[in-house]
Amino acid sequence: MTLDQLKYFVLTARFEHIGKAAKILRLNPSTLSHAIKKLEDELTVELFEKNGNSIRLTGHGKALQGQAEDLLNSANRIKQDFVSRGKETSPTPSPHLQTETNRPGSAPSIVGSPPVQRVTEY
Repeated sequence: MTLDQLKYFVLTARFEHIGKAAKILRLNPSTLSHAIKKLEDELTVELFEKNGNSIRLTGHGKALQGQAEDLLNSANRIKQDFVSRGKETSPTPSPHLQTETNRPGSAPSIVGSPPVQRVTEY
């Protein structure tokens, strides 16, 4: 699953129309349909109900929409954070990274960081 696939899914879900989403994304509608189908195959669920030319989110699609929007917003915040850091004249180290000693070349250790849980399913 890629961020692009999630972006395509979210935009298609908002419009409930492949053609409109494809136009905004500047993609061929068949390319967009293929990307969404790959996402459905990977998640092993249908995200949209197809009814003629219209589509609607399934229950699985509604569940994914909120999570995908949260993930895309987080990715955007990460990007903006690092873009703004790149504009600084001297980078500010993360408050979670501290060195064992203050001498050059010492390895950083994570101090005071919250525990990280491993994601085993999504």
